[in-house]
Amino acid sequence: MKNLFENFLERIEDKEITKIWLAHPGVKKKFFDFFYNDISIIKEPTIIEFGVRHGISTSLFLDVCNINNGKMYSIDENDYSYKFKSEKWNFIKSRDDNFDYIKSIIPKKLDIIFIDTLHEAAHVNKIIYNYYDQLENGGYIFIDDISHLPYINGKKK
Repeated sequence: MKNLFENFLERIEDKEITKIWLAHPGVKKKFFDFFYNDISIIKEPTIIEFGVRHGISTSLFLDVCNINNGKMYSIDENDYSYKFKSEKWNFIKSRDDNFDYIKSIIPKKLDIIFIDTLHEAAHVNKIIYNYYDQLENGGYIFIDDISHLPYINGKKK
């Protein structure tokens, strides 16, 4: 009998993304094991993702939207609109801090905000404070790839 992760992998249409999931156990641990069960129970979720790149997190969030009749919005300044073909997914080519433009497209209420763009504290702070008021009570904000290195310049590690 297949487990939940194997079933998820079968639903991914892009085999390159599947290869990344399989080749990097840390990706599975970080995304699937850490929060998939929690977000997979949200009915009709509305998800906004800042940063697409390979589409790893996009595939996970889009899976939840496909299963639970949700809607996902991915924002990136690079054009990744070709990555996924789904009526549940909208790609917005923009900087994540183009607030007026993005807010004119996305819904007023969000269940999940995923931040994986510029990993500088001031920028992440700006993103959180500009979208937090749209987060539903009990919603989630995830911040990916935060490194302590920029903040220890000249200090002991």
